[in-house]
Amino acid sequence: MTLHPLRFGLIGTGIWVRDVQAPAAAASSAVRFTSVYGRSQSAAATIASAHGVTAHSSLEQFLDSVDIVGIALPPSAQPDFAMAAIAAGKHLLLEKPVAIEVSAAQRIADGLDAQRLKSLVFFTSLINPRNQTWLADVHQVGGWVGGRVDAFSGVLVDPANPFHSTAAWRSTTGALWDTVPHAVAMLTRIFGPVATVSASAGIGDLKTAVLNHRDGGLTTINLAMDMPSSVPGETVIYGKAGKRELPAAVLDWKTNARQVYGEALLSLVAAIDGKATTHPDARFGAYVTEVIAAIEHSLEQRRPIAIG
Repeated sequence: MTLHPLRFGLIGTGIWVRDVQAPAAAASSAVRFTSVYGRSQSAAATIASAHGVTAHSSLEQFLDSVDIVGIALPPSAQPDFAMAAIAAGKHLLLEKPVAIEVSAAQRIADGLDAQRLKSLVFFTSLINPRNQTWLADVHQVGGWVGGRVDAFSGVLVDPANPFHSTAAWRSTTGALWDTVPHAVAMLTRIFGPVATVSASAGIGDLKTAVLNHRDGGLTTINLAMDMPSSVPGETVIYGKAGKRELPAAVLDWKTNARQVYGEALLSLVAAIDGKATTHPDARFGAYVTEVIAAIEHSLEQRRPIAIG
Protein backbone atom coordinates (compact mmCIF):
# COMPACT_ATOMS: atom_id res chain seq x y z
CA MET A 1 0.00 0.00 0.00
CA THR A 2 1.33 3.43 -0.98
CA LEU A 3 1.63 5.88 1.91
CA HIS A 4 0.34 9.39 1.21
CA PRO A 5 1.13 12.09 0.63
CA LEU A 6 4.17 11.06 -1.38
CA ARG A 7 7.29 13.21 -1.01
CA PHE A 8 8.05 15.34 -4.07
CA GLY A 9 11.21 17.18 -5.07
CA LEU A 10 12.30 19.34 -7.99
CA ILE A 11 15.57 19.32 -9.92
CA GLY A 12 16.17 22.71 -11.52
CA THR A 13 16.03 26.38 -10.53
CA GLY A 14 14.89 28.12 -13.73
CA ILE A 15 11.76 30.11 -14.54
CA TRP A 16 9.50 27.04 -14.71
CA VAL A 17 10.49 25.92 -11.22
CA ARG A 18 10.32 29.42 -9.73
CA ASP A 19 7.04 30.53 -11.31
CA VAL A 20 5.16 27.30 -12.00
CA GLN A 21 6.32 23.99 -10.61
CA ALA A 22 7.41 24.93 -7.09
CA PRO A 23 4.24 26.97 -6.38
CA ALA A 24 2.07 24.21 -7.87
CA ALA A 25 3.80 21.50 -5.84
CA ALA A 26 3.51 23.55 -2.66
CA ALA A 27 -0.23 23.97 -3.25
CA SER A 28 -0.84 20.34 -4.21
CA SER A 29 -2.85 17.97 -2.02
CA ALA A 30 -1.49 15.00 -3.98
CA VAL A 31 2.12 15.30 -2.80
CA ARG A 32 4.21 16.77 0.01
CA PHE A 33 6.76 19.16 -1.49
CA THR A 34 9.99 18.54 0.40
CA SER A 35 13.12 19.27 -1.64
CA VAL A 36 14.91 21.25 -4.34
CA TYR A 37 18.20 20.45 -6.04
CA GLY A 38 20.01 22.65 -8.56
CA ARG A 39 23.40 23.56 -9.95
CA SER A 40 23.07 27.00 -8.35
CA GLN A 41 22.90 26.47 -4.61
CA SER A 42 21.85 30.08 -4.01
CA ALA A 43 18.95 29.79 -6.48
CA ALA A 44 17.90 26.48 -4.95
CA ALA A 45 18.02 28.02 -1.49
CA THR A 46 15.84 30.94 -2.60
CA ILE A 47 13.18 28.62 -4.01
CA ALA A 48 13.34 26.33 -0.98
CA SER A 49 12.98 29.27 1.42
CA ALA A 50 9.92 30.55 -0.44
CA HIS A 51 8.11 27.25 0.09
CA GLY A 52 9.51 25.96 3.37
CA VAL A 53 11.38 23.02 1.85
CA THR A 54 15.00 21.86 1.88
CA ALA A 55 17.63 22.86 -0.68
CA HIS A 56 20.11 20.02 -1.23
CA SER A 57 23.67 20.38 -2.49
CA SER A 58 24.02 16.59 -2.85
CA LEU A 59 22.03 14.75 -5.50
CA GLU A 60 22.19 11.56 -3.44
CA GLN A 61 20.72 13.28 -0.40
CA PHE A 62 18.06 14.91 -2.55
CA LEU A 63 17.02 11.54 -4.00
CA ASP A 64 16.88 10.01 -0.52
CA SER A 65 14.42 12.73 0.53
CA VAL A 66 11.74 12.12 -2.14
CA ASP A 67 9.46 9.50 -3.69
CA ILE A 68 8.78 11.44 -6.91
CA VAL A 69 11.30 13.54 -8.83
CA GLY A 70 10.17 16.44 -10.98
CA ILE A 71 12.78 17.56 -13.50
CA ALA A 72 12.83 21.03 -15.06
CA LEU A 73 16.04 21.14 -17.09
CA PRO A 74 17.00 21.58 -20.76
CA PRO A 75 16.45 18.35 -22.72
CA SER A 76 20.17 17.75 -23.12
CA ALA A 77 20.60 17.63 -19.32
CA GLN A 78 17.41 15.81 -18.35
CA PRO A 79 18.37 12.19 -19.27
CA ASP A 80 21.33 11.88 -16.87
CA PHE A 81 19.27 13.09 -13.92
CA ALA A 82 16.33 10.93 -14.97
CA MET A 83 18.51 7.82 -15.05
CA ALA A 84 19.96 8.67 -11.63
CA ALA A 85 16.45 8.99 -10.23
CA ILE A 86 15.40 5.69 -11.82
CA ALA A 87 18.45 3.96 -10.34
CA ALA A 88 17.34 5.28 -6.94
CA GLY A 89 13.82 3.87 -7.48
CA LYS A 90 11.99 7.18 -7.94
CA HIS A 91 8.92 7.94 -10.03
CA LEU A 92 9.37 10.77 -12.55
CA LEU A 93 7.56 13.90 -13.69
CA LEU A 94 9.54 14.89 -16.77
CA GLU A 95 9.75 17.93 -19.00
CA LYS A 96 9.12 17.76 -22.71
CA PRO A 97 10.95 16.74 -24.76
CA VAL A 98 12.12 13.78 -22.70
CA ALA A 99 15.42 13.98 -24.57
CA ILE A 100 16.81 15.21 -27.86
CA GLU A 101 18.44 11.87 -28.69
CA VAL A 102 16.04 9.00 -29.40
CA SER A 103 18.28 6.47 -27.68
CA ALA A 104 18.36 8.55 -24.48
CA ALA A 105 14.57 8.90 -24.43
CA GLN A 106 14.16 5.17 -24.95
CA ARG A 107 16.63 4.40 -22.14
CA ILE A 108 14.51 6.46 -19.75
CA ALA A 109 11.31 4.65 -20.76
CA ASP A 110 13.02 1.24 -20.62
CA GLY A 111 14.56 2.00 -17.23
CA LEU A 112 11.21 3.01 -15.76
CA ASP A 113 9.58 -0.15 -17.09
CA ALA A 114 12.37 -2.34 -15.74
CA GLN A 115 12.01 -0.82 -12.26
CA ARG A 116 8.19 -0.78 -12.46
CA LEU A 117 8.18 2.95 -11.85
CA LYS A 118 5.58 5.43 -13.08
CA SER A 119 6.15 8.57 -15.11
CA LEU A 120 4.40 11.53 -16.65
CA VAL A 121 5.67 14.03 -19.21
CA PHE A 122 4.51 17.63 -18.75
CA PHE A 123 2.75 18.15 -22.09
CA THR A 124 0.63 21.08 -20.95
CA SER A 125 -1.75 20.95 -23.93
CA LEU A 126 -2.62 17.30 -23.37
CA ILE A 127 -3.01 17.57 -19.58
CA ASN A 128 -5.05 20.81 -19.53
CA PRO A 129 -8.59 19.77 -18.45
CA ARG A 130 -10.23 22.08 -21.03
CA ASN A 131 -8.18 20.48 -23.78
CA GLN A 132 -8.98 17.02 -22.42
CA THR A 133 -12.67 17.83 -22.84
CA TRP A 134 -12.02 19.09 -26.37
CA LEU A 135 -10.06 15.93 -27.23
CA ALA A 136 -12.81 13.69 -25.87
CA ASP A 137 -15.35 15.46 -28.10
CA VAL A 138 -13.01 15.23 -31.09
CA HIS A 139 -12.63 11.47 -30.61
CA GLN A 140 -16.36 10.98 -30.17
CA VAL A 141 -17.16 12.84 -33.39
CA GLY A 142 -14.41 11.18 -35.47
CA GLY A 143 -13.92 11.38 -39.22
CA TRP A 144 -11.01 13.81 -39.10
CA VAL A 145 -8.73 13.74 -42.13
CA GLY A 146 -6.27 16.56 -41.55
CA GLY A 147 -5.07 19.34 -39.32
CA ARG A 148 -2.60 22.13 -38.76
CA VAL A 149 -0.63 23.47 -35.82
CA ASP A 150 1.03 26.88 -36.01
CA ALA A 151 3.65 26.69 -33.25
CA PHE A 152 4.79 30.32 -33.22
CA SER A 153 6.41 32.47 -30.53
CA GLY A 154 8.86 35.33 -30.16
CA VAL A 155 11.10 33.79 -27.51
CA LEU A 156 14.29 34.35 -29.51
CA VAL A 157 13.62 37.98 -30.48
CA ASP A 158 11.29 39.56 -27.93
CA PRO A 159 12.92 40.66 -24.64
CA ALA A 160 9.43 41.03 -23.13
CA ASN A 161 8.72 37.34 -23.64
CA PRO A 162 8.93 35.61 -20.23
CA PHE A 163 11.16 32.88 -21.68
CA HIS A 164 13.56 35.19 -23.54
CA SER A 165 16.06 34.83 -20.69
CA THR A 166 16.19 31.08 -21.42
CA ALA A 167 16.94 31.59 -25.10
CA ALA A 168 20.50 30.28 -24.70
CA TRP A 169 19.57 26.61 -25.09
CA ARG A 170 16.51 27.33 -27.22
CA SER A 171 18.55 29.30 -29.75
CA THR A 172 20.50 26.16 -30.66
CA THR A 173 17.36 24.13 -31.42
CA GLY A 174 14.70 26.74 -32.11
CA ALA A 175 11.02 25.83 -31.99
CA LEU A 176 11.70 22.28 -33.19
CA TRP A 177 12.64 20.96 -29.75
CA ASP A 178 10.70 23.48 -27.65
CA THR A 179 7.16 24.06 -28.93
CA VAL A 180 6.88 21.31 -31.54
CA PRO A 181 6.74 18.50 -28.94
CA HIS A 182 3.34 19.88 -27.90
CA ALA A 183 2.19 19.91 -31.53
CA VAL A 184 3.36 16.36 -32.25
CA ALA A 185 1.78 15.09 -29.03
CA MET A 186 -1.59 16.68 -29.82
CA LEU A 187 -1.69 15.58 -33.46
CA THR A 188 -0.66 12.04 -32.52
CA ARG A 189 -3.46 11.83 -29.96
CA ILE A 190 -5.99 12.87 -32.62
CA PHE A 191 -4.71 11.20 -35.78
CA GLY A 192 -2.66 8.30 -34.43
CA PRO A 193 0.95 7.24 -35.06
CA VAL A 194 3.03 8.93 -37.74
CA ALA A 195 4.28 6.89 -40.72
CA THR A 196 6.51 9.45 -42.46
CA VAL A 197 7.53 13.09 -42.09
CA SER A 198 8.79 15.61 -44.62
CA ALA A 199 10.13 19.02 -43.62
CA SER A 200 11.39 22.22 -45.21
CA ALA A 201 13.15 25.29 -43.81
CA GLY A 202 12.34 28.92 -44.58
CA ILE A 203 13.69 32.26 -43.40
CA GLY A 204 15.07 32.43 -39.87
CA ASP A 205 13.59 29.79 -37.61
CA LEU A 206 10.56 29.22 -39.83
CA LYS A 207 10.06 25.57 -40.79
CA THR A 208 7.19 23.39 -41.97
CA ALA A 209 6.76 19.69 -41.26
CA VAL A 210 4.20 17.47 -42.99
CA LEU A 211 3.13 14.36 -41.07
CA ASN A 212 1.58 11.38 -42.85
CA HIS A 213 -0.27 9.35 -40.22
CA ARG A 214 -0.59 5.57 -40.54
CA ASP A 215 -4.39 5.75 -40.52
CA GLY A 216 -4.42 8.16 -43.47
CA GLY A 217 -4.50 11.57 -41.78
CA LEU A 218 -2.33 14.36 -43.16
CA THR A 219 -1.23 17.12 -40.79
CA THR A 220 1.10 20.10 -40.92
CA ILE A 221 3.18 21.88 -38.29
CA ASN A 222 4.44 25.41 -39.00
CA LEU A 223 7.05 26.41 -36.45
CA ALA A 224 9.18 29.40 -35.51
CA MET A 225 10.44 31.10 -32.35
CA ASP A 226 11.33 34.41 -34.01
CA MET A 227 7.83 35.60 -34.88
CA PRO A 228 6.32 38.90 -33.66
CA SER A 229 3.76 38.56 -30.87
CA SER A 230 1.04 39.66 -33.30
CA VAL A 231 1.33 36.29 -35.09
CA PRO A 232 -0.73 33.85 -33.02
CA GLY A 233 -0.31 30.12 -32.84
CA GLU A 234 -3.33 27.86 -33.31
CA THR A 235 -4.40 24.23 -33.67
CA VAL A 236 -7.08 23.40 -36.25
CA ILE A 237 -8.45 20.06 -37.48
CA TYR A 238 -10.94 19.31 -40.24
CA GLY A 239 -13.01 16.41 -41.54
CA LYS A 240 -16.57 15.20 -42.06
CA ALA A 241 -17.85 17.31 -39.15
CA GLY A 242 -16.28 20.48 -40.51
CA LYS A 243 -13.51 22.40 -38.75
CA ARG A 244 -12.62 22.45 -35.06
CA GLU A 245 -10.12 24.77 -33.38
CA LEU A 246 -8.46 24.06 -30.04
CA PRO A 247 -9.74 26.73 -27.61
CA ALA A 248 -7.22 29.35 -26.57
CA ALA A 249 -6.13 29.48 -22.94
CA VAL A 250 -8.35 31.76 -20.85
CA LEU A 251 -5.79 32.33 -18.08
CA ASP A 252 -2.37 33.97 -18.00
CA TRP A 253 0.45 31.53 -18.69
CA LYS A 254 1.59 31.24 -15.06
CA THR A 255 -1.86 30.51 -13.66
CA ASN A 256 -2.65 28.10 -16.48
CA ALA A 257 0.65 26.24 -16.17
CA ARG A 258 0.36 25.96 -12.38
CA GLN A 259 -3.11 24.46 -12.67
CA VAL A 260 -1.93 21.99 -15.30
CA TYR A 261 1.10 21.01 -13.20
CA GLY A 262 -1.28 20.36 -10.32
CA GLU A 263 -3.28 18.09 -12.62
CA ALA A 264 -0.06 16.33 -13.64
CA LEU A 265 0.80 15.60 -10.00
CA LEU A 266 -2.70 14.23 -9.34
CA SER A 267 -2.51 12.01 -12.41
CA LEU A 268 0.97 10.70 -11.62
CA VAL A 269 0.00 9.83 -8.04
CA ALA A 270 -3.10 8.06 -9.39
CA ALA A 271 -0.91 5.99 -11.70
CA ILE A 272 1.41 5.14 -8.81
CA ASP A 273 -1.68 3.93 -6.93
CA GLY A 274 -2.48 1.60 -9.83
CA LYS A 275 -5.31 3.62 -11.33
CA ALA A 276 -5.75 4.01 -15.08
CA THR A 277 -4.79 7.42 -16.49
CA THR A 278 -4.74 8.86 -19.99
CA HIS A 279 -1.96 11.35 -19.50
CA PRO A 280 1.36 11.01 -21.40
CA ASP A 281 4.11 8.89 -19.86
CA ALA A 282 7.81 8.53 -20.71
CA ARG A 283 7.11 5.89 -23.39
CA PHE A 284 4.83 8.34 -25.20
CA GLY A 285 7.46 11.04 -24.65
CA ALA A 286 10.09 8.83 -26.27
CA TYR A 287 7.81 8.38 -29.28
CA VAL A 288 7.41 12.15 -29.61
CA THR A 289 11.20 12.48 -29.52
CA GLU A 290 11.43 9.93 -32.34
CA VAL A 291 9.03 11.92 -34.52
CA ILE A 292 10.84 15.21 -33.90
CA ALA A 293 14.20 13.60 -34.60
CA ALA A 294 12.76 12.39 -37.92
CA ILE A 295 11.65 15.95 -38.73
CA GLU A 296 15.17 17.14 -37.96
CA HIS A 297 16.66 14.44 -40.21
CA SER A 298 14.24 15.40 -43.00
CA LEU A 299 15.41 19.00 -42.76
CA GLU A 300 19.04 17.90 -42.92
CA GLN A 301 18.65 15.33 -45.68
CA ARG A 302 15.88 17.08 -47.66
CA ARG A 303 13.83 13.92 -48.05
CA PRO A 304 10.93 12.14 -46.31
CA ILE A 305 11.85 10.09 -43.26
CA ALA A 306 9.96 6.99 -42.12
CA ILE A 307 9.06 6.53 -38.43
CA GLY A 308 9.73 3.22 -36.71
